[in-house]
Amino acid sequence: MARTCGIRIGPRRYELVVLDGSVKKHRIVAFQTGEFPQGGEDPLADAAATLKAAVKSSGVPLDSTAIAIDTGLAAFRTIKLPDIEESKIEQVIKFEVEGELPQWNIDDVVVDFLKQDSASGESSLLVSAVPKAELAREIEVCSKAGVEPLEVELEATAMVNAALAADLCHVDEAQVLVHVGETSTAVVVMDGGRLRSMRAIHIGALSHEPGKPPPAPVAEEGDGEGEVGETEPQEPLEEDPEERQRLLELAVSRIRRELGRTDGP
Repeated sequence: MARTCGIRIGPRRYELVVLDGSVKKHRIVAFQTGEFPQGGEDPLADAAATLKAAVKSSGVPLDSTAIAIDTGLAAFRTIKLPDIEESKIEQVIKFEVEGELPQWNIDDVVVDFLKQDSASGESSLLVSAVPKAELAREIEVCSKAGVEPLEVELEATAMVNAALAADLCHVDEAQVLVHVGETSTAVVVMDGGRLRSMRAIHIGALSHEPGKPPPAPVAEEGDGEGEVGETEPQEPLEEDPEERQRLLELAVSRIRRELGRTDGP
């Protein structure tokens, strides 16, 4: 039976799972989580060495592995284009979305899209963009660890794929899917089994850790589909249980507030 592996690579942690079997019938044969070393002279080499050890001990199939990366690396936009073939959309999508991504040079990002709806000769597209440098770094970590990933996707899209595979998104229902990552939270709205919107909240499960900057105030967002917030440089915090709890409550309240601002189905 075929073995496959999925690896999530975050800013400070990783998780991997090895499956044996087919898409419809499989079992978990290995699972491992861990933290990447922090503060070293060569963070990339340290991360690769850590991942290489995990890959070796878990029997990861090096030729059948996919990775998921931090949703916070991406920006999401919704645009409309004439209802044309996807091959033609691929040719023009960067030019069409360039004005929606002023924070980046369009030549420095990888752009992907999902066609949502078509009506009156127009298609609504959900577009995601990730800086090439960030993507290259994650791939290099894998390569130095001996893994050449077949696919690279965001935590958000991996969450959607998992929900669809688990038959959680039905044509007569709607859902809001949430993945609280390390330093960002992915929010996806599903309606009738179709993806309607996707966004990243730049606050996560480890935003409150002692020694890390506390989450900054969340900036207002124009269309509800883009990036949220920027973290200002701040002095590290000392280990303090009360302060840790305060920052945890602050992170939770900000995630809750941003979820309330998400357009529901």
